[in-house]
Amino acid sequence: MTRIPTNRCATGVRSLGHGAIVLCCCLLFAQPGQGQPAPVEVKSRCFDCHLNPSPPEGTERGPLVDREIYRASEHGDQRCESCHRTVVEIPHEKNLSPVECSDCHRVDNQVGAPQLKTYREYERSVHGKLVAEGSDRAPRCQNCHGDHDILRPADNSSHVNKLHIAGTCGECHAEAAEAYNSSVHGKSLIAGNLEAPVCTDCHGEHLILGADDPGSNVARDQVVEVCSVCHEDITKMKRFGLQSNSVASYRESYHGVAYKFGSKATATCTVCHGHHDILGREDPTSRIHPTNVPGTCGQSGCHEGAGPGFAEGRVHARFQETEEFFQHEGRDRSFARFFHIVELAFIGLTTSVIFFMILYMALDLYDKWVRHGRRWFRYIMVVTVPLCITFWLAWKATLVFISKLHF
Repeated sequence: MTRIPTNRCATGVRSLGHGAIVLCCCLLFAQPGQGQPAPVEVKSRCFDCHLNPSPPEGTERGPLVDREIYRASEHGDQRCESCHRTVVEIPHEKNLSPVECSDCHRVDNQVGAPQLKTYREYERSVHGKLVAEGSDRAPRCQNCHGDHDILRPADNSSHVNKLHIAGTCGECHAEAAEAYNSSVHGKSLIAGNLEAPVCTDCHGEHLILGADDPGSNVARDQVVEVCSVCHEDITKMKRFGLQSNSVASYRESYHGVAYKFGSKATATCTVCHGHHDILGREDPTSRIHPTNVPGTCGQSGCHEGAGPGFAEGRVHARFQETEEFFQHEGRDRSFARFFHIVELAFIGLTTSVIFFMILYMALDLYDKWVRHGRRWFRYIMVVTVPLCITFWLAWKATLVFISKLHF
């Protein structure tokens, strides 16, 4: 049985006198080679079993490790026991404790292992909490990053390279990964577009939280902001020939206004477009294909019983679009002329009602001034003046809105 050398001095000497005596004692009793790393020898002993399909007699074959893959990994220059710290002798016990990456990847480590506080984020995530609860199904660092083949994310062979993220997450979330690979985002990535979003762009990397957690990237109150990172980027949308006004038009719609003020019932991006299975509107299986729009709008809790008429109007339509938008849509401005007129008529009706209401109140107050005198008038002014100021502010806001309209 071979004892694995450690980095601690094997001989301790109590200081009894002069410093020179202590030094001499240390030199005299110290074992040769102890206290020094021995990566080659230790790795060789480990590889006797973990590299050889036919291990030495009296030992069981452990998980095989490819020597060249390990050497090419980020940890290729590390000793085996740097990670497998519970191994103190060879042969070792059969069931080893899971490797704790935080032994090195921590903020206060002076050796230089990259940290970036991500391990603490992992502990707060749904995965980290499951590990803390003792779940044997929860993914640890090595489930995503690999074990003996860890590479930097920029390496195309890395488990966490953008091209492989969906496959890595799909080891556990197979159904979601399959839906993603068939979606517009997944197909775009497979085609070589590295700007296409992957799992981590929406869900986060180490701090992945459940959709019902208010702090989650995919929580209902955060969905629009997550989608807007790409879909509000005019340059990116133009580069891929996509409509760049989707988020802006949503924010101006009834759904967007209700969302802004905290409604939990209004539709967000994922309610209409889906989650992992997002498809273009020209795809017959898409939720926003004209034949499927009534079903999408008529889902439980929304416009139940929605008919074919829901598919006739434009959803992401604005009345202040640029020529670039109309060219992208293959239309001219005449298609929106009717909606311009309807919107202006509605604004005119609203402002007229407010104006005549204020006028009526002013005339009524004047009449009470004449008939009842100043004392009664003083009391009623306490109520009516704030109300008039509110209507005046609403009037000004309406004028500002009208001034921004383009024809």
